[in-house]
Amino acid sequence: MVAKSRADITTDQPSRWPDRQSSEPQRTWYGSSRWKRRRHDQLSAEPFCVMCLEQSGVYVIATVADHVKPHRGDERQFWFGRLQSLCVTHHNRDKQLIEHGRPLLGVDDDGWPIGR
Repeated sequence: MVAKSRADITTDQPSRWPDRQSSEPQRTWYGSSRWKRRRHDQLSAEPFCVMCLEQSGVYVIATVADHVKPHRGDERQFWFGRLQSLCVTHHNRDKQLIEHGRPLLGVDDDGWPIGR
């Protein structure tokens, strides 16, 4: 039998993360047309990474619509919380450091690492 889609494939093996969908419903929110529209509207209104502008004065195209205040699964915060436009680097590195209370990494005027 040749499977025509993933739905045609059955397995007796348990899911790697059996409770992930039920415990983290926000994962499905990111795939919704409503979120895609909201993301598009944010990136259209503010096309440049706010952290790149604030930290370096450099204009870098943003590709991530980031929740300024982490929603942590709160549906109201997810849909109505304020967004900011970020580049992938700032979203995946600096924003995560901020959210975990760690200092930002950077370099001084001579190029030596700071913030550790």
